[in-house]
Amino acid sequence: MIKQYKLPFLPVEAGNHLIITSSKRDERKGMDNDDQFYDEVTSNGVIVAKYHVWNHMSIYPPQKTDQGWKKTDLSDNVIAEGKQ
Repeated sequence: MIKQYKLPFLPVEAGNHLIITSSKRDERKGMDNDDQFYDEVTSNGVIVAKYHVWNHMSIYPPQKTDQGWKKTDLSDNVIAEGKQ
C-alpha cells in the first residue's frame, strides 16, 4: 500500500491526497537542503498536480532558514506557492 501524506499548509483539493515521489537531502556551501516532491492524486488514482516542498537552513550562525512550497500543474506551470 502507498503511504498517503497530509500536509495542512498545502492547498490539496478536498477528496485528494498526497503521495511522495522523491526526496533529496544534501549539504553544500554551508547549507543543509531538504527537498520533498509529492503528487496530488484523486480518489480514482489520477495525478492532478505536483508539489515541491523545501527546507533549506544555513549550518552556520545565524541559522537562517528558507522554507516553502510550490504547486504546479502537470505541464509544470505554477498554480500556487507559499512560505511555511
